[in-house]
This record gives sequence, structure tokens and C-alpha cells, in this order.
Amino acid sequence: MLRPMARSIKRFFLQPVDPAMGLLFCGLASVAIWLVAAYAPTSAGPLLGRVIAKPGSIPEGSQTWLMLLAFVPYVLGYRAVSAAPLRGARVVTVLFALFMSAVLVARILPFVSHDIFIYAFQGRAVAVHGVNPYEVYPMHVDDPFVPAMGVWLSGLKNTYGPLWTGVAAFAAAAAGDRHAALLVGLKMIAAVFFLAGIPLIALLVDADRARPRALRDGALLLYAWNPALLLEHAGNGHNDSAMIFFLLLAIVLAERRRHALSGLALAASFLMKHVTILAVPFFAAHAMAVEGGSIGNRLRVLGRFAVPMAVATVISYAPFWIGMATFDGLMQQATHIAMDISSPLAFAVAYVVGGGKGVLDQSSIAVAAPFSFGVFVFSIGTLVFLALRRRAGSLRRSAFAPVACYLATSCLWLMPWYLTWLAPLFVLEGAVAIAVMMGVADMLLYGTIFTGPLLAMALIAAFLALWFVAPMPAGRPAEAAPANV
Repeated sequence: MLRPMARSIKRFFLQPVDPAMGLLFCGLASVAIWLVAAYAPTSAGPLLGRVIAKPGSIPEGSQTWLMLLAFVPYVLGYRAVSAAPLRGARVVTVLFALFMSAVLVARILPFVSHDIFIYAFQGRAVAVHGVNPYEVYPMHVDDPFVPAMGVWLSGLKNTYGPLWTGVAAFAAAAAGDRHAALLVGLKMIAAVFFLAGIPLIALLVDADRARPRALRDGALLLYAWNPALLLEHAGNGHNDSAMIFFLLLAIVLAERRRHALSGLALAASFLMKHVTILAVPFFAAHAMAVEGGSIGNRLRVLGRFAVPMAVATVISYAPFWIGMATFDGLMQQATHIAMDISSPLAFAVAYVVGGGKGVLDQSSIAVAAPFSFGVFVFSIGTLVFLALRRRAGSLRRSAFAPVACYLATSCLWLMPWYLTWLAPLFVLEGAVAIAVMMGVADMLLYGTIFTGPLLAMALIAAFLALWFVAPMPAGRPAEAAPANV
């Protein structure tokens, strides 16, 4: 009796599954996992409405282990969509992404990072207290969000771009003293930027007409259901989603030879968060390369790209400008670049120099810091040189490559959500395995400080190898002409 039953069970699991039903099942399973991870009392604490936690109670990362389960329906859903063309696959994918985002946006506590409290304070500094967040230390302002920021962050002036500060001020003005509304509003803004990236991903993958439709639909799901992106943007409300949205928009516009608008979009990206300013030389090189012609013509193209970017930067900083002191917070934060043991390359070098000790001494870190920073400068210089010599089709990779170098060599701290910066490119390149591994690493970083950076560095190294060595995905010309995009 047991043997026939075993054969029946085997036939049940091995029989072909309808891709449409597989997509629907995986979407429902994903929603169920997010609901449990966000709202189960044993893993997530108080329900909607409890706002300001005691400083010692956050961040709370225990639920990230449960969220790792979300990668199962995520991968299976990708396989279902990419196996064969499905009518309505994109609509279903987007609807489930909206549902999962709503589940996480509605959940206020606990967060697994402090950053949303910084956004809340900086917005309130402008809208409620009438002070310049680039000029004051949070600890000197009586605001209920300051205790939740922790000692380090409450002693740090604003390090974000003025465009994001303006967005946070708008959210704070709309919420007033309704603290729960402010946190939900900030999460909603981050989630909207994340979701707004979906049509940009669609535009970029659809430009590759040689790639099968099913794989293009799968790429959309690979982005929209990415557990790391959902956790960090809809769950934690990180403004990285805004930075990456505008970087993707800049790429779309640049590939269509809309260089002035591309410059504006890139400015919006680094005026949200400064990291993508590293991509400016690569966009400039792309603009000059695709237009070609004489040196004079190339300089005019460069002007069309750079002037709107410069004007947008000046206008954005104008309301907050206090001279070079405007960058005090950024400079204070930058003093730790390549010196913190959580930076992947610096950590690896210090770990080796320190003899593999669990607790690294200052002498080991002192050796690692200049080495790490030197590798970063050399890497960026090499990438700029290569970008100047390559044709325009490499823009997608070259726009993200300096960010990868920053992450691998001189990142202030390798915070988990930093790994989401490269996710869109993995999607565009069809690097499914790396996209999944990077997402898993994002959540594992919440659990350990020592193995996490080494794992992340290995994954970033895999990306850099992809950029330098691997060919473009089958079906797409290695140097697609932007005019055909």
C-alpha cells in the first residue's frame, strides 16, 4: 500500500506545472511569507501604531532569517515566468509587487536599521523646528526621533543630498506631529521609487528585442519580487530606492541620446544620495562617444549633459547652503572610509594582517585603510580610462561599476541595503544567480559582522568579473547602438 502511495506522490510532484498557476501560487506564497515575517508577534513585535521605540529595542533583525524563505517562491516564480510566454504575466507580477509593498509599508515597527529615524528628524528639522539639518547636530534639537537614532547618528549632521532632505521635509510638513503618519509616509515614498523602477526595467530589457519575451518578463519579476529590495525599501524605507530610480532613468535617457535630461536625472540621483556622483564621468564619456564628430562637437555634447546637472545641483543646495560647512556631516562620515573593519577589502586585509583574529587590533586596521583606499582610487581611474575607450553600449555596466568598486574597497560600512544598489544591473544582465546571492547576502549581513563582509566582497568580485570578462547575454549585441533603443 505504501509503495503505490509513494508512486502517486512522486507523479504529483513531477508532473508538469502550468506556468500561469505556478506564477499565481508563488505570488500568494510570497505574500503569505511577508505577512508572517512582518506581523507574527513572535518575530516582529508590536502592531501598527506603536511609533517611537526605546533606543535599545532597534534595530531588530531577527525576522530577516524568516524573510530568507521569500527567496523560494521568488526563484520559482522567476522560473515559471521565464519558461514560456504568459499573457498577463507582467500585470500579475506588478500586482503582487504592489501587494507585497503595501504589506511592508503598513508595518511600522520593528525596523532593521535606524535610517528612517534620521530621515524623519531631518524632515522635521526643516518643517517643524525651522533649522538647517546641515548646520545642527540632532542631539542638540529636542525631537522625539533623536533617541531612536543612537549615539553615533545623533552626533552627525546631515549627510544626504538636498533633494532627499526636501522630500523628507515635505513628508514631515504633511504629517505634522503624527509620528506614525510620518514613518508610513517615508516608507511609502521609498516604496514608490522602488515600484517606479519597474517600468524603467521594462524599457531597458525590452530594448533587447533579441531576448525572448519570456526572459524579459522574468527579468521584470527578478526585480519586482526581489526580497532584499522589498525588505529594504518598502520595509525599512531606505532612500537608496530614490537614488537607484534616478540612475536607471538617467540610463534610459542616455541610451535615447537625451543627454540634457540624462544629466538632470543623474543629478537627481546623487542629490538624493551622493554615491552615484561616481557615475558622472561614465555618462559624460558615453555622451561624447555616441555623438562623435569633432572635438568641438563632443565638447558641445558634454555641455548639454553637464550644464543642466550643475544648475540642478546649485538650485537644490541653495536653500541649505552655509558655505563649505554644508558638507561637514559628509566629511565627518568620509573620515571613516576605508578604515572601518566592516568595509569588505579593508576587513579582509586587516583580518589577514591580524593573523585571522576575531578582534582586530588598530595596527591591522591602520595597514588596511590606505591599501583599501588606494585600490579604490586605482580601480575608479582604470574604469574611467576603459569607459573613454569603449563604445556606447557599455553604459549600463559602466554606470554601476564604480559603485561596485566603492562597495568592495572603501565603503564606510557595508550596510546590508548597500547591496541593493547593484540589483537592477544583475536583472538587466540576466545574472540570475548573482541577483539571488546578493539578496541573500543582504539579509545575512544582519546576522554577522565578520563573515558578512567577506561574503559580500566575494559576490561583488563576481560582479566585477562579469563586467570585465563575461560576454553580454545571448541575443543582445555587445555594443548595441543607442539610436535603436
